[in-house]
Amino acid sequence: MTNTYWFASRPASAEHHHPFLVFDCQDGLHVPLTRFGKCALSCVAAKTVRTYLYALLPWFTYLDTDEWQVRACRRWDDPPQQIWQAVEDYLVQSLQCKVRQHHLGFQLVSITAGTRSTIRVYLSGLKLFYQVMHQQGQYFFANLKRNCSATGQEKDPPISRVITKNRQLNVKIYK
Repeated sequence: MTNTYWFASRPASAEHHHPFLVFDCQDGLHVPLTRFGKCALSCVAAKTVRTYLYALLPWFTYLDTDEWQVRACRRWDDPPQQIWQAVEDYLVQSLQCKVRQHHLGFQLVSITAGTRSTIRVYLSGLKLFYQVMHQQGQYFFANLKRNCSATGQEKDPPISRVITKNRQLNVKIYK
């Protein structure tokens, strides 16, 4: 048992045509992430999919191993509000970001001295993961929209706005 999620690349000649096999903390095949690895290739390059997997696997490990996430029975396919909470917890506890609510309703993520540079990759990978899972019928919620506009109509909020030395990155979960 590895106590962490991991993946192995497969040769293109493999019968199942999955370029990556992803395994959970108990070394069992994680079908949704394996399927993501294959389906994401229709959207981005193989190297990008590999990079996204490297960024996402620690989050999946966090969901399976963090004491509070385990107590709350958090899973990747939970309803959007629970996913948002788990993502925020991960950003603060594991990636050492500061997260605060912006007055327009979205989460503002500030990078600190301890934040790893993979934050942008993680957020982009997370966005694509949930899009692919929804398209594949593996995530049953329409999207991860978090808030509504002042008029009460839903709008597409960014999952976060990441601030780095005078630059911001907006990442939306769904269009």
